[in-house]
Amino acid sequence: TAGQRCPCSAILSAVTEKPVTVDVTVSDTLNVRTHERQDTMNVVQVRPAGPGDLAQVSCIYAHFVRTSVATFDLDVPPAAYWEPKLDSAAPGDHFLVACQQDNVVGFAYSGSFRPRHAYDRTRETSVYVAQTAAGRGLGTRLYGALLDLLRADDVHLVVAMVAEPNPASNRLHRRLGFNEVGTLDEV
Repeated sequence: TAGQRCPCSAILSAVTEKPVTVDVTVSDTLNVRTHERQDTMNVVQVRPAGPGDLAQVSCIYAHFVRTSVATFDLDVPPAAYWEPKLDSAAPGDHFLVACQQDNVVGFAYSGSFRPRHAYDRTRETSVYVAQTAAGRGLGTRLYGALLDLLRADDVHLVVAMVAEPNPASNRLHRRLGFNEVGTLDEV
């Protein structure tokens, strides 16, 4: 739960030149449609986040702050916390949302790994899916779209931190080509 000490955090990384297979179809507008069914209930649009999405993004994130150590946050940040991520125009900085019937059901973003120029082609990523939408492949869809954008930006290395234990997140990252490269004990 929030406020508890995290026993360890795995550092996962993926080199973006490595081919990543994602079982979705991504068009130029980043509309993603599952292959199982073609009805409108199953259409998920992955698109760049906008100011109108931040309240729903904040609600999704708040759930993880309150119920897990995955965020590394102890308090739920205000919706304004997301504005700098949304406004960043730095190469490799992206903020995507997955929407189903105008509801944000997940989000993924990338940002600077470290504030030094030697890390300009390295990005740290995060992905969160609403509890009501978990287990339907949305994390894979969001991450696939984000990794495609990072490749187009010529990002060389993608880094993710996973608070352990988190088998679902570990499976997601491995499926997308990430490898565990280290552990930060008792952060």
